[in-house]
Amino acid sequence: MYDSLQLVAESEQIRREVDNSGPRDELDFWKRRVSRFNYLLDQIKSAHVKAALSVLSVSKSRLLKVS
Repeated sequence: MYDSLQLVAESEQIRREVDNSGPRDELDFWKRRVSRFNYLLDQIKSAHVKAALSVLSVSKSRLLKVS
């Protein structure tokens, strides 16, 4: 779970531009970003998360309430 939180925090950080960055750097940045996003999606689809959501749903937790 910590890895997922760390990835979210990293993705929210502002990317710093380097004077000599070019198209290859941009492409590499987006490839890493997609990889992180896919990792998070895999985590969300995992059995652990589905079980936790089921427990929250059965207990009618307010954490699942969408405004």
